[in-house]
Amino acid sequence: MKSRSQSAVVLTYFGVLATALSVIAIGLTAVVKASASLSNGAVRDKTLLELQLESSREIRRALATPVAQPARLPPITARPAHNLREAAAAQARKPPQVILPPEAMNAMAMDPSHAYSPGQSSSAYYAVRDRHTSY
Repeated sequence: MKSRSQSAVVLTYFGVLATALSVIAIGLTAVVKASASLSNGAVRDKTLLELQLESSREIRRALATPVAQPARLPPITARPAHNLREAAAAQARKPPQVILPPEAMNAMAMDPSHAYSPGQSSSAYYAVRDRHTSY
């Protein structure tokens, strides 16, 4: 085995040491930059208190702005096409449109011959039994 000179060993030692330190420095710089960009760029959700404050500020701004008053409307100068008093009188003179015969008025009335008595079942007179009763 050949022995190396002392200066070559020292230069090799410092070269390896410098390379290791530069790799560590570049790695740490990259980590710091990445964490700084993540912490600044992340948008966090607003809390309930912040949302309520924002809402109340919007309400205050809206209440502080004056409301423009609408311009006055001009007087009504148009005349109706028909005389309203004559139309109302004609409506009052008209008989009702539909007059139902007594048979139609009593068509859905209950037949007194089939009146319900406590001793009889209610299902005897109805096609569908009432599900809310216990009979």
